[in-house]
Formats: sequence, C-alpha cells, structure tokens
Amino acid sequence: MNEPLKVIFTELEKMLDDLGLIRQHAEDLKSAQASMLQDVKATPDWIMLEEAGKTAASTINEYEDCIREATLQFYNADEDIPARTAVKQFTVVSIPNTVAAKEWCLAHFTPALDLNTKVFEKAAKDGNVPAALVDVTKEVRAQIASKLERNL
Repeated sequence: MNEPLKVIFTELEKMLDDLGLIRQHAEDLKSAQASMLQDVKATPDWIMLEEAGKTAASTINEYEDCIREATLQFYNADEDIPARTAVKQFTVVSIPNTVAAKEWCLAHFTPALDLNTKVFEKAAKDGNVPAALVDVTKEVRAQIASKLERNL
C-alpha cells in the first residue's frame, strides 16, 4: 500500500474506533433515558396523570359517540344538523370469503397478491373486483370538527 493510502487507511481506522465509542455512548444515553423514564412512570404524579388522561380519553369517546349518533338521527330525519358537525358518505368494503378473494387476486390482480386489504378494498371501491367477492356498500358517518370554537 502506498504512503498516501496508508495515511487514509490509518485515519479510517481511527474514525471507525471513534464511531464505535460514539455508538456505545448513544446506547448508554438511550439506556439511561429508559431507566429514568421507568422511574418517572412509577411516581404517584405520573400514575395520576396517566389515569386522568385515560379518563379524559374515555369521556371524549363517549361524547363523540353520542354526538355522532344524535347527528345521524337528525340527518336521517331530514333535519338540520349542528354547524360543527358534518355527515359524509363512505364506501365500505367487506370481504366475506378471503380465500376466494386471494385466488382471484392471484389470477387477476397482481398488486394484491398478498391480499393487501387496503389495495384490494380500493380496487373494490373502484369496481375492479367481481361483486361475488366483496360487499361494497355506502355508509354515512358523522364527523366532528377538530376546532370546536363557537361561531358567534
């Protein structure tokens, strides 16, 4: 090996040593962080906040379910719905016989060879899958605006 290459090779070896040290340091930091997080999660304050968060999430879900149900009832009765809600129609696909669907995909629809259900459902919504393999229906769902400030 000529002299310039030996110098570069030596520097490369030093960089590899440094990289090993940096990686170890990064692992040590990650381990220390995980240990600290475990300690914090064991504190009464953390436990209280976690429970309060679960309670809030549950309450939000209950309110959203109630609002969606009531909004759909108003919609189905041809009544006005609250301004901060909307009713949209979604195309829903169910695959009653996944074996037959997989076989059809092998023969006719190679993008879904592993029966990627998202790809298969999109094809079904687009009308590219035989009706015998899927049930495509329209379903209305109530949506709630993410920003709930009142419009005065």
